[in-house]
Amino acid sequence: MPNFMLLATAWGPKYGGINAFNMDFAVGLASYLGSKGKIFCAAFSPPEEDVANARKSQVRLVRVDRPIDSPAYDKSWALDVWNKFKKEYPDERVDWWVGHDVTTGWAAVEGPTVVGYGNSALIMHMNYADYQAYKGGVGERAAEKERSQRELFSLANRCLANGPLLRDALKDIVSDVSMLVPGFADVPVDPANHRLKLITFGRMDRESDRIKQGALAVAAFASAVRQAWSNPGSPEKLRRAPQMRVIGIKEPGGNEEHSLKNLAAEKAGREVNLIALPFDENREQLFAELGRANISLMLSWHEGFGLTGWEAVAGEVPLIIGRNTGLRQLLEEAFGEQLTGGYVRTIDVRGQQGDDDTANFRIEDENDVREAIMECAADYETARATAARLKRDLQEKLVCTWGNTAKQFCEALGIEPLRDSVETSLGPQVQLPPAPRSDFISIPTLSWPVELSKKGFEPPDSMLLRPESRVVRFHSFREPLRDTIVDWVINLDEPIKLRLQAGEGGVGKTRLMIEVCDQLERLHGWRAGFVDRS
Repeated sequence: MPNFMLLATAWGPKYGGINAFNMDFAVGLASYLGSKGKIFCAAFSPPEEDVANARKSQVRLVRVDRPIDSPAYDKSWALDVWNKFKKEYPDERVDWWVGHDVTTGWAAVEGPTVVGYGNSALIMHMNYADYQAYKGGVGERAAEKERSQRELFSLANRCLANGPLLRDALKDIVSDVSMLVPGFADVPVDPANHRLKLITFGRMDRESDRIKQGALAVAAFASAVRQAWSNPGSPEKLRRAPQMRVIGIKEPGGNEEHSLKNLAAEKAGREVNLIALPFDENREQLFAELGRANISLMLSWHEGFGLTGWEAVAGEVPLIIGRNTGLRQLLEEAFGEQLTGGYVRTIDVRGQQGDDDTANFRIEDENDVREAIMECAADYETARATAARLKRDLQEKLVCTWGNTAKQFCEALGIEPLRDSVETSLGPQVQLPPAPRSDFISIPTLSWPVELSKKGFEPPDSMLLRPESRVVRFHSFREPLRDTIVDWVINLDEPIKLRLQAGEGGVGKTRLMIEVCDQLERLHGWRAGFVDRS
């Protein structure tokens, strides 16, 4: 029964995507292991609310007495984590120390040395050779970061990467690399109807703009508004007070907000509805805002993976994405380049070294993004249906649950698939053979008596109206209800649960529950179905 110590600077999305990834991953790992392992997570001085929330998900937070705004772990802090862990859990052990890149990786590889046993696993989230040189504009600093990263990952017992772009980069450092695919976030699908809403979010401060290209998103939106007013054939949605939200500036009312608003007014030739907000650590509020959006933009010049784009996919929001991103490569590996172009609108963001007086993007970038926005707005219903199909197709191809991410992680560590085992009188543990698949429950399918078929009687066309025929694709408007029920089922909050799904005859209860059972079997490995009438 392995125990894991995950190292993070905070519990939740505070201070960036690594902490957000860590929290979802920890919860998924705890759910996947169940009683077969324990998950501990070190964080800097977490409040009691975080400790309680983590414990609800079977994750035990270990308080590290360091300033909450510390950017990373020092190598020596592994001893601090271990001392606090032994004080709070004197009878427990740590088999695997899990670090996230250079942010917490040095303490993770030091952990087994401090303790005298165990192993380290590191997850790569960023390729500094690509990222830091362009963001900071200083090659020497980027080279130092790259050397540190190379040294760090060569010390780990297992190396993993978030998505294919980072997987390929990590293979330049170590030969044995495993790729993780993050799970989808629970983003409510509730697109705005009365006006066109665009969103871009993440780290949108001035320092990060060379990489994240938030100003490019604002300029292209405003340019699309100008085009709509000057060209009568343009999408009318862009003339009906469209709104754009930029989430991730440093402070409200500061220079960044004023600069973005001035840029929007200049590019649009009029005032536009631009709302610039600080990064929202309340994920429910952020995801609710994302779910209301009609278009999401992730225009990063470079992005190791691109969790913000991944979250837009989870919310079925039409996505405009930068080409040089791990998410784009993941889609290409899953579907091929031609199909990927049908799912998302891809921009080859050229970028440039801007300063206080010049932008970090080229006019060609602005034009390309503007055309993508206008194309999406012109045929929004198709764009929305395509976004919904992308999510479904990804789930079928890659599963996209945090439980499956945990499974990938455990397999990379050589932890066998979890099965119950029993002690026998012969001494060692042996694996029980798989139980026969019972047939008292099954997912309904159309059936026609064999006797009638032998006599030449064909099934009537009216049978296609039965819910088990599934001749018509399950309606996208019903998918949120289906997903809500599935989430309720797989949430291990009670040992036994009963749910009543009621409604008038013909509203689709049977088809809904067929789809629920199908999701549970295909995506979550459950045995699900309708109880046999006998």
